[in-house]
Amino acid sequence: MKVKNLKKKKSITTRIIQAVIWLMVIVTLVGVVASAFISFM
Repeated sequence: MKVKNLKKKKSITTRIIQAVIWLMVIVTLVGVVASAFISFM
């Protein structure tokens, strides 16, 4: 039971970390596209 709960908690943490990484990647991509767009203007 204890091990099962620990595993569940870890998976939630992993999901949060993955979500944060995805957000950072998206923000970085948007920033690069925006700066490129501004320099082309």
